[in-house]
Amino acid sequence: MEHIAFYLDKDPLEVKMVNLIKTGDPIYSVPGFTFDGTNFIPRMVEEIKKSGDYEDRKKFIENFNQVGLQN
Repeated sequence: MEHIAFYLDKDPLEVKMVNLIKTGDPIYSVPGFTFDGTNFIPRMVEEIKKSGDYEDRKKFIENFNQVGLQN
């Protein structure tokens, strides 16, 4: 996922979130069945992003990397 995100110039977390299992997705280990449950990971990730100031930290790192490249 990290390599895909780098190639697409996307946030690795965004790429991972897009690829999480969703209701109706096939369950490949059980042919003929689909996922009909609730995936709690997206909600958990959003809560962690908020409580950990993810977006602000990401902006800080991007700015730090830009300043570092100029020196």
